[in-house]
Amino acid sequence: MAMLLVVIATTGFSKTKFLSVVSGDIKVLNHSGLTAIDEFDYSKTNIEGKPALEYLKSHGANYLKDWPNDNVVTEKYFFDKWNDEIGNGAKLVRSETADYKIIIHVDFIDLGNTAAALFTLSKTGGGCIIAGTIDIIDCKSGETVCKLQINDLKGNSSKFLDVSNNENRRRGLAYEKLAKQIIELVKNK
Repeated sequence: MAMLLVVIATTGFSKTKFLSVVSGDIKVLNHSGLTAIDEFDYSKTNIEGKPALEYLKSHGANYLKDWPNDNVVTEKYFFDKWNDEIGNGAKLVRSETADYKIIIHVDFIDLGNTAAALFTLSKTGGGCIIAGTIDIIDCKSGETVCKLQINDLKGNSSKFLDVSNNENRRRGLAYEKLAKQIIELVKNK
């Protein structure tokens, strides 16, 4: 029984790669003085097996009404984590112009489970899962310089000593983990 608990507790800490380069060179973002704009594309998103709009409508008018603001809140996790960890690489900016545009096409979201997040030994238990693709575009030429695949990235359900747990928090933590995974590829860690 004790061994089972050790296995369960440590599985959330494994260094699984949830991101892979499909084509191009991710290292273009590893130069100081460059800027990038991040953009999340939900045009083909399925949430828990349903098209996003259908899922939101099935959960009531407030879900649908809150979706645009929820996106702003959760996407800020990506932006903040990126700029905290990129070091001498391309900084994300809120601007009309930049050297690169990073478009995150979110194809799938599983928002996780509050009960699982609250009553688990693993920091990822109940966490949000996302899948999709990423295009990195050179804004001067309009060329896609790199394509990435997001492979069922599972975010944390909480942070150390932080018991706040809701869908926005879990999705934000998944976006935070996504930023960290991209930076690991950029920095070749």
